[in-house]
Order: sequence, then C-alpha cells, then structure tokens
Amino acid sequence: MQLHTTHDRKEITSFWSNLLDIPEKQFQKPTITIPMEKMKRRDYKGTCTVRYYDFALFNEIVGTYEAFFREIDK
Repeated sequence: MQLHTTHDRKEITSFWSNLLDIPEKQFQKPTITIPMEKMKRRDYKGTCTVRYYDFALFNEIVGTYEAFFREIDK
C-alpha cells in the first residue's frame, strides 16, 4: 500500500483487507508519503498493489480487462 502521513494505517489496511478479501497479515509494510497541498481528496484510501502467483487467475484478470475495454471502445 501507499499511504499518506494523514492516514490511519490500521483503518486503511482494514479497508483494503475487506475490499479485496485478503487477510491483514498478508499485507507488507506500506510506503508512507507526505500529501501535496494541492492534492487533497475527500475519502482517499491510498493505493494498493496486489501480487499474485496464479497463472489461471492472471488469465482471468487479463480477459476481464480486455473485455471491459473492448466494450467501452465501441
């Protein structure tokens, strides 16, 4: 995860854990950054990168991505 110094690490980890259905213990130490003054967003939850090691899941994700963009490109 990438969080800002203004985030509550436990709260944001819980948010991403629930959203992605991933146990909190599987999260690595987040990168903490200082937010820019001009970039204040309400309810910003940081960013989260997911690493996975399953080729079938990779194919499913790529297929979903391609189908989505084919649909919006029409």
